[in-house]
Amino acid sequence: MSDRPERADPEGGATEERLPEIPSELPILPLRDTVLYPNSFMPLAVAREASVRLIDDAMAGTKLIAVFTQREASVEEPRGAP
Repeated sequence: MSDRPERADPEGGATEERLPEIPSELPILPLRDTVLYPNSFMPLAVAREASVRLIDDAMAGTKLIAVFTQREASVEEPRGAP
């Protein structure tokens, strides 16, 4: 038995769901006044030049990014924890 979830196979059996390999480092997209929940879909209004560039780079490459809600929406260029 593995740690991966199983899903129903149209043929009646169960198949192992392939989870994406997550790299040790991901680009971070900070969101203002928005919470994105796992397995949900929602449009994101991305206006900061750095965020637009991050999305463009992700679409051209691995397509994986980390998304976090900013604690202070007024901060224009959020940085990591000290």
